[in-house]
Amino acid sequence: MKRRAGLHVGWLLPYAATPAALVCFWGLTTVGLISTPYPILVAILLSGGMLNALAMVALRNCTSNTIRVAVRAVAAMAFTTAVVYAMGWGPAIAIGYTLGIADIIHSEEADGWWISALSMAIALIVGQTLVALHIAPTLIDVSLSHAVALGNFVIAVILLRLFAASTKTATDARLEVAASEQRFRSLVQHASDVIAVIDLDGQIEYVSPGIKNLLGLTPQECVGSGIGSLFSDRDRSAGLGDLRKVFAAAPAGAPLQMEVELPHVSGALRVVEVTLTQLDDDSFIANIHDLTDRRILENALRRQAHIDVLTGLANRASITDQLQSSLDRSATTVMYIDLDGFKKVNDELGHERGDAVLIEAARRISATLAERGVVGRLGGDEFLAVIQDQPLHDVLELGACILDALAAPWPSSEAISASIGIACSHEFEAVDHLLHRADQAMYEAKNNGRARCRLAA
Repeated sequence: MKRRAGLHVGWLLPYAATPAALVCFWGLTTVGLISTPYPILVAILLSGGMLNALAMVALRNCTSNTIRVAVRAVAAMAFTTAVVYAMGWGPAIAIGYTLGIADIIHSEEADGWWISALSMAIALIVGQTLVALHIAPTLIDVSLSHAVALGNFVIAVILLRLFAASTKTATDARLEVAASEQRFRSLVQHASDVIAVIDLDGQIEYVSPGIKNLLGLTPQECVGSGIGSLFSDRDRSAGLGDLRKVFAAAPAGAPLQMEVELPHVSGALRVVEVTLTQLDDDSFIANIHDLTDRRILENALRRQAHIDVLTGLANRASITDQLQSSLDRSATTVMYIDLDGFKKVNDELGHERGDAVLIEAARRISATLAERGVVGRLGGDEFLAVIQDQPLHDVLELGACILDALAAPWPSSEAISASIGIACSHEFEAVDHLLHRADQAMYEAKNNGRARCRLAA
């Protein structure tokens, strides 16, 4: 990025210095240190200021950095050469050149510094030629004047080259910082993850625009608030909003990850993973990743893995696991329940009506068991009830209640009942063996007229 030619402090300095120079020249002329008549010095100063002003006006709309440097360098050299050689101080002119060129390099940046150095060389050659021809005055011997001018020129070129290099380095660094900031803004502007900068006291100093999608808050509403104010009541109560305490319990130097709930402005809770990294100045960078949809999907998959989709009861794997857990703890009784008349409904009225019967049967069995046991669907029209620590006569009574519940009228007058096989666990009995005995008892009940319970041997 090149600077356009325009008004700036560096351009105003020559004009501000002109009145001071006029006073200084008058004093030096009065004491005899300058032999050039004072009116000539005044004319040179004023004409040089006009030349510099014309150069700036001409460059106002110029986009070429090389042209701007060349024109301004020529104007600066001509003005400086006329003033210094008119004073008889020609060999010291490189000092004046250096000051003028430094301003050009600073305002036009470092490109084309060599143009200024070349202009300096030409101006020195012209000035020293005038000294040699005794046209321009000199306060020292002519030969010594040439040597001093050459030495000052070499030193001035070295200094200008170093200044140009440092100016370019600084310019490149500014451009790189600006580019980095632009890349950072581009990365975070539309990122789904939220990035926040938090001070040691937990106050939010910066938060990316993604917070709007996550919580319905604007970055401006969050900046200045404590990070804990965004957490749910549960997580605040757990002390997760106090970053000092949280990091005190974490491994030193390692990023810290925690899963928290953040309430949306609508009231819904968003589950997020927060990765905190502590910087050298003790502030924190927080990367906030929304896990809500993932957790919903995981819960749905977990539910599908353990729940029968049609009836909402535990599926075969889940009810079997619950049975195993019950057997490990205490005596258990199982009811193997098979619906009577379901095949006719399914075949004659269709699967949709058959599914409705299964859903209603599951509801009736669950309602009858209430908190006295758990029930699951083994598959088809078969259900399994697991009852723990209940006397046998209570289990038989519960079986009769299930039969009554299923025998009650159905919405479409289906003739539905159930055959139930009941088996009480033996010590160290395997799940498969217990289920086999209950299954055999269920078939005995079905073969003996259906709509009844049968106790396994």
